[in-house]
Amino acid sequence: MLVFRLSVREALGPLFEDEPGGAGRGVRQDRVDVGVAAVADPLLGPVEPVAADPSLLEDRRRRRLECAEVAAGRNLNEALAAFWRNRPELPPGQRGAVQDLAYTALRRYGRDDFFLSRLLDRPLRDRPAHALLLVALARLAARPEEAHTIVDQAVEAAGDLAHGKYKGLVNGVLRNFLRRRTELEAAAGQDQVARWQHPLWWIDRLRHAHPGDWQAQLEAGNGRPPMTLRVNRRRVAAADYLGQLQAAGLAARLLGGDAILLDRPVPVKRLPGFADGLCSVQDAGAQRAAPLLDIHDGMRVLD
Repeated sequence: MLVFRLSVREALGPLFEDEPGGAGRGVRQDRVDVGVAAVADPLLGPVEPVAADPSLLEDRRRRRLECAEVAAGRNLNEALAAFWRNRPELPPGQRGAVQDLAYTALRRYGRDDFFLSRLLDRPLRDRPAHALLLVALARLAARPEEAHTIVDQAVEAAGDLAHGKYKGLVNGVLRNFLRRRTELEAAAGQDQVARWQHPLWWIDRLRHAHPGDWQAQLEAGNGRPPMTLRVNRRRVAAADYLGQLQAAGLAARLLGGDAILLDRPVPVKRLPGFADGLCSVQDAGAQRAAPLLDIHDGMRVLD
């Protein structure tokens, strides 16, 4: 819960310097009035309190700040680095949660903003409130089995915005989304930006530059980047280190040379011997540079 609060308050809010795009696409039924503080529809009534992890909500609030700065034109890595400097007390677990939520919210922006255009009667000009809804929708997509808790946490986080004036709105929009999810997902499949979760100009460019596989490239762009390790051959053989990973419960496979690809990214502290220099994190493509250059001991290389 604490993570949700910081994500919304500090990570996504300032991100949206301009009015949210695409929020005025025609009139649809079952929209929520942006101006109301409560929702009349009984199906959109308040959710019952749920005992939730306070750190989760705080993570989401932190995420809002990071995404907000990205929307203003700043690189997310730079925004995160600045945020870590301002919050040195954050434990590694919360840092990881904030980063994951920020990237997920931005990755899904085109789709979730499309949903909001169908759920709101007019654009929501309050950037932090808009950001909170994007965070919550992204979380609902990732953890549908936790819908009740997520809605409850989002409503609680809305209490920090504008003296709580958006609590009813957030509750109504999210409950309405859950009720109309099948319909909204079908509509998103017919909208290019919502379907591919990329800007239209980039979709058009890929379609013309790569007519045979532009869809595959867009799908790849929506995936999580792989986590590849470079084994320190002076300390351990790649095959032996693969065995250490498997013994630690981490599924992985050899890519050739000293490269090992993890099935799922994990914090480096979970990697056996990472602190002792048994491996480092390096993209598989970058690891091919030295063999392709035919570099030998004693040579001086400018990287």
